[in-house]
Amino acid sequence: MKLILLTFSIFFCNSMCLGESFKISIYYETLCPDSIRFFRYQFNRTYEDLLPYMDVDFIPYGHARHTWENGKWNIQCQHGQKECVGNRFHACALAQGNGKEKDVKFISCSMSATNPTSYLKLVE
Repeated sequence: MKLILLTFSIFFCNSMCLGESFKISIYYETLCPDSIRFFRYQFNRTYEDLLPYMDVDFIPYGHARHTWENGKWNIQCQHGQKECVGNRFHACALAQGNGKEKDVKFISCSMSATNPTSYLKLVE
């Protein structure tokens, strides 16, 4: 663990010192308690400080399972069907190409809500 932190620290310092950005891919689920805590207590608090150095790619998929059945994909999400709808909603919003800053604000806002899929009541 210490080696991983040391490696990350060296890479991060080199990126900051050279003015380069680094890419981070965040796989998450809209109803996963760990994902919610990550955005609420870690990502949201550090992103603005690291904005010049990070290129964030959000992937709302997480621990879903997919199978090919009868000519179409069947997706089962870890936290149920409502999470699958939430993940698709996030994926659709991210695919609009509104820019990283707007994507970050959307993801941070929805994942920091008391119930991150509460907006789905508007579309059900």
